Amino acid sequence: MFSKQQLQVLLDAESGDDWTIEYFLERLPEIAEQSDISGAEFDNLMIWISSLSREEVYTLQMALIGLLDLPAYKDSFEV
Repeated sequence: MFSKQQLQVLLDAESGDDWTIEYFLERLPEIAEQSDISGAEFDNLMIWISSLSREEVYTLQMALIGLLDLPAYKDSFEV
C-alpha cells in the first residue's frame, strides 16, 4: 500500500506526534522535507490522507503506533 519512503515519513511523523490528528497532519510536510521521499510520492500520500475522515486518520495513527512498538525487523533467513 505504501512505498518504503511513504511509510517512513508516516512513522517519523507519528513518532514525534503528541497524538492529535491536527499535529500529525502538520508534521507530515516537515518530516517529508527531511526525508528522501519524492515530491510526487509525498503528494500522492497527502491526497490519500486528505480523503480520510478524522476517524480514519486516528485509525492510521493507531496502526503506526503499533508498528513503532514492534521490535525492528532483522532478516534472519540464511542461505
